[in-house]
Amino acid sequence: MESGNGEAAQFFSEVIRIRRRRASSSSDSPPGSRTRSSSSSQEKSEEEPADPQPVEEVNVIGSWLLAEVCEWLFHISPQLHTLKNRKKTPIPAALFNAFHSLVDKLIHQLNRLAKALRTVDDVDEEIYWLLYGASVLDDNRAIRQTAHWAFKLCVVETAPIEYAGYFRRRGPSSETVELQRKMALLHTENVRREAISSQWLPVYVVLDYDVLIQCLKTVCPIVNSTSLIAVIPSFVLRKLDANKNLCSEARPAIRMCEMWQTRGRIRVVEASSHAECCSTLADSVTTVSDVNGEPPTHAMVALLVEDLESFQDMRIPSVAIYHIESFFERWNKGSSSSARRTR
Repeated sequence: MESGNGEAAQFFSEVIRIRRRRASSSSDSPPGSRTRSSSSSQEKSEEEPADPQPVEEVNVIGSWLLAEVCEWLFHISPQLHTLKNRKKTPIPAALFNAFHSLVDKLIHQLNRLAKALRTVDDVDEEIYWLLYGASVLDDNRAIRQTAHWAFKLCVVETAPIEYAGYFRRRGPSSETVELQRKMALLHTENVRREAISSQWLPVYVVLDYDVLIQCLKTVCPIVNSTSLIAVIPSFVLRKLDANKNLCSEARPAIRMCEMWQTRGRIRVVEASSHAECCSTLADSVTTVSDVNGEPPTHAMVALLVEDLESFQDMRIPSVAIYHIESFFERWNKGSSSSARRTR
């Protein structure tokens, strides 16, 4: 695994070195070729009197960097997709987090230039790119190269972004969504049967805001467990988003929640309070259990909090309130080995 990471690092450094060499040598390229390209563009503008669409004022070096990133993703996306599907070569979570962060920033910057990217002409830009590389003196080429590689990247099925009037993360196909839905239903039924036969294990664990802020490392193994279904109320996510500029722990919690949701680890329930969320979950569990003729004998929903005193007046049937550390210790030492399986 270490050798694979070393080879990847050498590959990336080699790409950066080649690009820098192209950028530095762009001024040494044959002046006739630059003159011909500029003169041909002038002749074309004289022959076609139609007014071209004005290109928005952009940062030239920033546009070249966007083009570089889009080209890199264009070539690396198929290989990364293949590595993700190989069970024998797991990819570190830190690398995935850095990759998703890069994609989010790329989407944000491309959408800022969306109007300019739609109006420029990127014909033959790949040839110019191979011949001359980047040129900080040609702002028109910078935006054309960005448009060329951005839209070329969106065509790749394994690329992380797509274009639908604007740039966004590539969504799963309808077949994938349906398969995920069926697998989620099957997992829910398995967890319910295991919980009903257990002495204490709940079906759902609801996460409080303070738990995500103060005990994120403790929460991670619980969310990744196959013996529990983790739930985050929608108002908790809104509170995290509102405090992301006020609390330093909010942004890591938001990123972790986004990763969990992308991988199907958590469910978001629309609710304005913990009582509303827990009541909805408890009703759904007890209804299914009664239909099967096996009424639950213990709480099916667990609310995990950091301050028990704040919830001492909350009384909901089939809902138990645990301190996060106490729940984790009991769950981790559970008599059933299935309570410690992780996906």
